[in-house]
Amino acid sequence: MPKLAILLLGHCAAFLRPQAALRPQHAPRPQLVRDAANIQYGDTGGAALVLDDLSVSRGPVELVSGVSWTCMPGERWGIVGPNGAGKSTLLGAILGVHESTTGKVAVKEGIDVGYLEQTGVGGSETTVREEVMSRMGALAAAQRALDEATAKVEGGDYSEEALEALGDAQAEFEERGGYSSEETVSKVLGGLGFDTKNDLDRPCSDFSGGWQMRIALARLLLSGPELLLLDEPTNHLDSAARSWLAQYLSTYEGTLVLVSHDTAMLKRACDSIAEVVGDAPSADRPAGNGRRLETYKSCSFDKWRQQRAERAFQWVSTYEKQKEEERDLEDFIRRFGAKASKATQAKDREQKLKRLRSEMMDRPPQDVVDLAATLADEVEALKRASRDDAPAAELADTVASPLLRTRGGPVLRLPAPPPCGAMPVKLVGADVGWPREASPMARRARRSDDEEISEALADDGEDVKLIVTGVDLSIERGMRLIVRGANGAGKSTLVKALAGAIPLAGGERIEDDRLKLGYFRQDLSQELDQDATALDLVVASARADGDGMTSEQRGREVLGALGLKGEMALRLVGSLSGGEKARVALACFVLTPANVLVLDEPSNHLDVDTVAALAKGLNAFEGAVLVVSHDRAFVDELSPTHVLTVADGVASLEKRELVDADWDVSSIDERGAAEAVEAPAAAAAAEAAPPSPALSDADRKRLHNAPKRLAKLEDLIADAEADVAAVDAELMSSGSDVGLAVELQAKRDALQVSVDALWEEFAELETLVAA
Repeated sequence: MPKLAILLLGHCAAFLRPQAALRPQHAPRPQLVRDAANIQYGDTGGAALVLDDLSVSRGPVELVSGVSWTCMPGERWGIVGPNGAGKSTLLGAILGVHESTTGKVAVKEGIDVGYLEQTGVGGSETTVREEVMSRMGALAAAQRALDEATAKVEGGDYSEEALEALGDAQAEFEERGGYSSEETVSKVLGGLGFDTKNDLDRPCSDFSGGWQMRIALARLLLSGPELLLLDEPTNHLDSAARSWLAQYLSTYEGTLVLVSHDTAMLKRACDSIAEVVGDAPSADRPAGNGRRLETYKSCSFDKWRQQRAERAFQWVSTYEKQKEEERDLEDFIRRFGAKASKATQAKDREQKLKRLRSEMMDRPPQDVVDLAATLADEVEALKRASRDDAPAAELADTVASPLLRTRGGPVLRLPAPPPCGAMPVKLVGADVGWPREASPMARRARRSDDEEISEALADDGEDVKLIVTGVDLSIERGMRLIVRGANGAGKSTLVKALAGAIPLAGGERIEDDRLKLGYFRQDLSQELDQDATALDLVVASARADGDGMTSEQRGREVLGALGLKGEMALRLVGSLSGGEKARVALACFVLTPANVLVLDEPSNHLDVDTVAALAKGLNAFEGAVLVVSHDRAFVDELSPTHVLTVADGVASLEKRELVDADWDVSSIDERGAAEAVEAPAAAAAAEAAPPSPALSDADRKRLHNAPKRLAKLEDLIADAEADVAAVDAELMSSGSDVGLAVELQAKRDALQVSVDALWEEFAELETLVAA
């Protein structure tokens, strides 16, 4: 090779060396969780993951039984089911960290496995950038190879072999995203809500537990595992971060197993569903009678809703027909078995009965019977979903959709609010914030509990970084207040100050002398005494903070209403799942009488049944309610009377209901600015629009009545389509009865004509209103 070319390549090698700031600072981990787990790798026949007749127990209770499940590469599975059903335990069995298992688990040889637990991660003194890049093993290996090849050339080795190795190393580094790693890191951290200009070089220990979870999630996503296991990843995310994560997972190239109660996340991210079903397990049930795992391969979330109801309906109807046939055969044998003239027929019936019993389906559990009764509703829900894709944008939607809810779910009855004045608590010119960055107490305050935060703020005096200032907020008896705002705007800090959990930096907090304030925080379950039983903890909490006469029976009633029945109420809190701990914290909260309830992200860690029960309980509560939540469906069910918007250091209170624009992520940051931009455009469009043609008297009357008629039509259409769905269900169960099928089809056709007419009128009125 010419000498000039060799020298140029040497200079290029030095020039192309990646910046040190982009390099992962920790040793690479080719297998992401193999060090911390006991993953069983083996022959999977090409699948990423295989479970074969797997049963998992916790203590004496078999949670799930006989699970056989195959996940192929590139599939994105969502696991759903009630709290305590064994979803997280099932992930633990896959990882090999759960010892009480029987059956087989096999992960494809050689693939990387990544896992995000429900619990948070401890603070690290490394920077956010270093921490999230610490497990980018393939990039780290490519970096080392490139460094070695570059060092050889820079050391004077211009041999063809050395230069070829340098070229190969540069190509590998580029293929692994080395030259765009900074952009990738910023994209992921920015999507999860971090300030990419200021946060990336801050120590991880500066951040609270919720943000620690985001750092762990970013680290996991950037590691790019071929099998990604996520357990409730949205619990500490706001709506913007949820939306970003859902989009990210929807295009994930590896295999995904996602445990979540967030229906919209499941809709976007998953292409297959696995549901943990069956009656609640108990210690007195024999082995093999735990919950089951029903799989729905290549089935979208909305279609799963209908298919699960169809399966349940088919099971129940088949079982009922078999039992009816069994009764008929038994009756014939009993009446004619002893008669000589009927002996042959009776013998034939005995053979039929024997075959029937050998083929008879198991008795469906109660949850399947309940689900079968919802088939018509689920058919209607799927039709609505196919017409309107709006729910896909409502991340954290856990209440409006009945898909995970069971009939006869938990019921929460909150104690009657103690008497108090018309204005139980208010803030006057209040300033709230944190110790400044340079303050010696700042780091401890940001990552500590409320007691230490209060100490930090008190010790720092005036050395406080103000987040929200000049807040005038009066909480009135019976108020339903929703707090909205962008991530980091100061919503939770303001709520803490209102609740008296942290002192004000300025202004005044005034409370009625009879104020009884209940405060439910999103991380409350993490502070429970892990060595106490659930029942003892709930009763002790209620007696200390509320009614000193609270009985164990009352504690059992509330825990039972939340799904912690029988021996589950006697388990140590430390042995419970994340969702079960959240239910214990909620039981402590609802047993304490209060006239003002403050809830900060209450739906985190709670399943759909529990969130729905909480919403209903709050609706029946006659005191004041203040809620911070990204769960649109939960908030909508509360029928808010006021909206508090926190943005740009200011809290603005409006007496109004929520509107669709309140859930627009872009509008949360600066709603006024968004409206200001839209207003001139709307005015210009109005000026440019041609004059509307004159309406006839009849059309003017229809236009005047249109809003009421449209609302009425929605109800009529829903009822009519439910009737059609009910006939569809009858058709499915009509079997070989041709006459009945013809009759039902004629009935369905007549109903469909009515539905079409209603939709036609609906479309005409919408056109009239829009004109």
